[in-house]
Amino acid sequence: MPVAEQVASIYAGTGGYLDRIKTERVTEFLDALISRLHSQEKDLLDRINESGDLSDEDEEALGKSIAQAIDDFGPDFDQEGNPLEEGESDRVQRREDDESPPSGSGSDGAGADEAETETEQEEAGATA
Repeated sequence: MPVAEQVASIYAGTGGYLDRIKTERVTEFLDALISRLHSQEKDLLDRINESGDLSDEDEEALGKSIAQAIDDFGPDFDQEGNPLEEGESDRVQRREDDESPPSGSGSDGAGADEAETETEQEEAGATA
């Protein structure tokens, strides 16, 4: 196994990335990760193989690639170690959180009306 592939595999484990994958799926994930790195991060692998070192810049790039690969692979656990439902990912959860309406606003729009009323009252108090 080339040095860069060893580095990526070991870094995935020691960096805590594999904590999000069930042990019986780790080999499958590492195979997918190595394939992904060869297709999308060939320059990174070449630099590691040529230098034998992992610079700070390359370490950051490797970490981002591994994190993305885990999200695409389908993690079994969230960041806190809680099991995820099949097909659920942190990226999907983050997107849903970003798109969800602010708390206090219901589907009938009452929350938005209340917020507007409070704003109007604050503005009226400021001008008085």
